[in-house]
Amino acid sequence: RPVNGKVAMTGEVTLRGRVLPIGGLKEKVLAAHRVGIKTIILPKENTKDIEEIPQEIAKQLEFVTVENVSEVLKVALLESTADCCQEISALPGGYENSINTGFGNSIGIETDAQIS
Repeated sequence: RPVNGKVAMTGEVTLRGRVLPIGGLKEKVLAAHRVGIKTIILPKENTKDIEEIPQEIAKQLEFVTVENVSEVLKVALLESTADCCQEISALPGGYENSINTGFGNSIGIETDAQIS
């Protein structure tokens, strides 16, 4: 299934699929907001950090807290390829922009190596 280009995720993912907390949530959310992201998936343990985000920005976003990768996939993946085409055409720069990045507008995706 295609990935929703309006969703960003941050967190550390273990080999067993647990999503662990990260630092710098405020900065990552502000960057995601600047490029038009509407939904942010974040580790449940970072819920308290949402308070640091300016209220005028936070109210424009949907925050989804997760504990494991299966929860991430439910939010991050679209149901069909047709949905994907609609998402891509809605991105700034449309289809051309999605090809250049290689990952749509995904921001701050981290792995066990804690890539920031």
